[in-house]
Amino acid sequence: MLDYQAGEAVWWARNREETPKPLYTGAERDAEKVVDEVDGVQTELRQALDAVGLGRTEVVAAMLDQRQAMKDFDRISIETAHYLEAQLILFGLPTLAAAVRPGVGRRGRPLKERPVDLYPDLVDQAMSPGPLLARRRGAEEAS
Repeated sequence: MLDYQAGEAVWWARNREETPKPLYTGAERDAEKVVDEVDGVQTELRQALDAVGLGRTEVVAAMLDQRQAMKDFDRISIETAHYLEAQLILFGLPTLAAAVRPGVGRRGRPLKERPVDLYPDLVDQAMSPGPLLARRRGAEEAS
C-alpha cells in the first residue's frame, strides 16, 4: 500500500498541469525537491520489497527441498527395511526379520506352521541387551 500511495503521489505531482499554490514564498522549489525525495524513497522501498519477496521465495524453496529430502529418506529406509527383512527370512532368521519392522506384522493369511529360526543361538545373541561388538571383544580377550 505504501509503495502504491508513494507512486500515486509522485505521479500526481509530476503530471499536474497547474502548480499548487505554495504555502509560503519560495516553496515551489521545495516541492520539487520533496517529489524527488519521495521518488527516491519509493525506489528504495521497491528494492526492499523485492528483497523480502526473494528471501521468502528462497525460504519456501529450502523448506520444499527439506520435505523432499525427508520423503526420500523415509522411502530409502523403508526399502532398506524390506531388504533386510527379506534377507533375514532367506537366511532362516524369521524372529530377527520380525524385529526389523516391529510395528508392521505379517500381512495376509497366517501360516499353518510358524517359521522356526535355523540359528537360535544367533537370535538370542542378537536380541540380548548390549552391543555385539563389545561382547565379541570381551570373548576374544578372555581366550
